[in-house]
Order: sequence, then structure tokens, then C-alpha cells
Amino acid sequence: GLKTVSLADGENAFMRRIMERIEICGTSANISGMPPPSTLSGALKQLGEELTLAVDGGPSLYRIGHTVIDLSSKPPKLIRSGPYNSKKLFELFPELMGEEEGLPDELVKGKSIIDLSPEVDIKASSKGD
Repeated sequence: GLKTVSLADGENAFMRRIMERIEICGTSANISGMPPPSTLSGALKQLGEELTLAVDGGPSLYRIGHTVIDLSSKPPKLIRSGPYNSKKLFELFPELMGEEEGLPDELVKGKSIIDLSPEVDIKASSKGD
């Protein structure tokens, strides 16, 4: 493992309400190197009995993993493009380093990020916006 931590904002409204009230520490729903599952049954196939709790919020809105930005480096670095429009990320954060069009295909196990990205629009905000 790395000496860093990942922060995520869940897409599921129920889980967001829980995360507003308690701190949750967990792992991603896939084994490193495996494609991210988009359903609970897919996560259970990969992680099985390793899970303590699983919430079925229906299928994921996206078929690829989250956007990952390494904030421990200066300037920050785009590690994985994910579902967000990477061009918009670079417009919002001009100091961001990384591939504007996403990562090389071999890093997403043969699936092109560009082909799978649903061009989700994003905006910068702070807590309370």
C-alpha cells in the first residue's frame, strides 16, 4: 500500500447522508488491477467474504473508476481520468499535471477511458456550496 489516503464523494444519496454523519474508512470495490464493478453483485464476485458491509444503491452511474488526482505532489497530478471531462479539469486547475485526454489504455485494462467517459460536467466548489 501507499502512504496516502483517498477521499471520495459518493454518487449514492443514501451513502452521502451516512458520510455526513459518520467517518467511513474503506477500500475500493475492486481488487487492484481488476476492472471496477458497476453493480453490487460484481463487487461481491471480486471481494466476496472480505466485505463487512455492502450497500446496494443500484448500478453505478459510470462504467469506469473514479477520477484520481494526487494532491500530495506539487503541482497536483492527474492519476486517472475517470468519468469527469478531463479537459474541464485542466481548465479548472491549470497547474494540474497529467494527460489531458486520459491515461494510456493499458492502465485501464484494455478499455479506453475516452470511449467510456460520459463527459460529465464538473465545477470547482468548496464545502457549503
